[in-house]
Amino acid sequence: MSPATPTMCPAGIVRGRLGRPNPYGKQTHGRSLYGIGHATNGEYQRLHALDGGVYTHKRQFYPYVITHKPGQDALRVKFRAAVAGWQSLTLEQRAVYNERVKRKNYSGYNLYIREYMLS
Repeated sequence: MSPATPTMCPAGIVRGRLGRPNPYGKQTHGRSLYGIGHATNGEYQRLHALDGGVYTHKRQFYPYVITHKPGQDALRVKFRAAVAGWQSLTLEQRAVYNERVKRKNYSGYNLYIREYMLS
């Protein structure tokens, strides 16, 4: 096997620097065709440095399952309606909310959303 060159994929460049290489199959872009649970699977990232750069191995991403709590969908629908309500206000109506929070540390948009969600 030839030594790593800049034209090789990152998995080929990093090979040998992360421990024992994958003995089963070809590595392409950090993914093995065989030996799925091997430590060299995943993504590689090039960090810029004075010596030209260093390749590092990033952990493999596993998506998680989103679970909804009871009532969460109803609150999301209400929040969407609140945002749509703010967007439908005229500039004069928005100015009323902005004037009410002039000395507070938030915007008229936040006040409108708060009052809508509490109603």
